Amino acid sequence: MAKKRKKKVMPKKYRVFYYGFWALFIIGFSSIFGLFYSASTGRLGEMPDFRQLENPNTNLASQIISSDNKVLGKIHFGENRIPIEYKDLPQDLIDALICNRGRKVL
Repeated sequence: MAKKRKKKVMPKKYRVFYYGFWALFIIGFSSIFGLFYSASTGRLGEMPDFRQLENPNTNLASQIISSDNKVLGKIHFGENRIPIEYKDLPQDLIDALICNRGRKVL
């Protein structure tokens, strides 16, 4: 007669970890899927089409806004704007735009 094999039973502390891991994995995967699905159906706001992404409108005016949200002036150069790369920007401009990265202003 063949011996019956005993089924290995996982201890309770490992069982909680095992099922908890898989529950978190499924919840995380479902959340990411739900985020992308919501974005594709427009529930997170209107998404631009490919034509708008490939050809952005660059002839918009730049606005200078004060700390109390008043428009101080508008600068519009028409079609005279040229795109530049990040490495071509002066370091002082970069520092000013990102609040001096914690450095003290003299």
